[in-house]
Amino acid sequence: MQRDSLPPPSIKSFELSLDLTIRPLRSDDFNHSFLRLLNQLTDVGNIDEEKFQARVSEVEKDPFQRMLVVIDARSKMILGTGSIIVEPKFIHEAGLVGHVEDVVVEETMRGKGMGRRIVEQLMSIARETGCYKCILDCAEKNVPFYERCGFKRKEIMMVHYFDAALAKANPSGIASFTRQSADGMCVRTLEPSDYNGGFLSLLGQLTTTGEIKEEFFLQRLKKIEGTQRQHILVIEDEASHKIIGTVTVLIERKFIHEGGFAAHIEDVVTDSSVRGKGLGKKIILAAIDLAAACGCYKIILDCEEHNVAFYEKCGFTAKEVEMACYFDRD
Repeated sequence: MQRDSLPPPSIKSFELSLDLTIRPLRSDDFNHSFLRLLNQLTDVGNIDEEKFQARVSEVEKDPFQRMLVVIDARSKMILGTGSIIVEPKFIHEAGLVGHVEDVVVEETMRGKGMGRRIVEQLMSIARETGCYKCILDCAEKNVPFYERCGFKRKEIMMVHYFDAALAKANPSGIASFTRQSADGMCVRTLEPSDYNGGFLSLLGQLTTTGEIKEEFFLQRLKKIEGTQRQHILVIEDEASHKIIGTVTVLIERKFIHEGGFAAHIEDVVTDSSVRGKGLGKKIILAAIDLAAACGCYKIILDCEEHNVAFYEKCGFTAKEVEMACYFDRD
């Protein structure tokens, strides 16, 4: 007997059987929906297979960057991803800090614990590398999720965006800083001789540094220079040859924004004897110039509430929340 209308809908429950694996991103993942997934996070733009494979190769060669994916073995679809970039520092006994970036889960698979698995794996990598903490920036709505992952609200994330055409001018992400001298002050990159020039004591005005021997200092500086993605700038008083200001610029490889680069500003401090004389702004603007020369589409930093007004004067805008997770150290 034929019906003149559809029967009432029935409700049935079922489970999808997924065989999920977390592993590093590979060059053949271009065909496994990786870029489509990232488009759920932000704009990816046009990335062909050749550019994709070249960027994967760059990441694989970098000992301090790792991109992970969650892939279903049956469908070969990537359902989640996240990345971490490790920053060698001279503070906290020349410690390491992990920056967690670009975490996203396929929208139809959210709420099943996959995002937390990705974050936990990234944090495990940070611990095994020897990081004393992991940090990330997130929208206010995502704060509860990261709190469940062990992070705590810390500071305010601020951002400065560059013109898109300027960002495309340097597809390598590599640039050298040109020495700048004016009014008896010189802005330049950190040099081996700065071990005896007050650099470490200056950082001690920011936070603890611990005991760092000259041999280790030189080894760490050489490793940083070798990455071509981390730059430490200093301000030198040319009369006394004393280091009176510093900032670190960390360049991060991305797949979003047409395989662009993002710059992170870290460890900003000026000597207490020269504060209020414009040197803080001077070195921040130098960091911005360097990030622009590297072809970055944005530069970000985290700061306390009372420093927001200063960074706004430097061209930054408050955007998200910085979260931090500290690890126990033996």
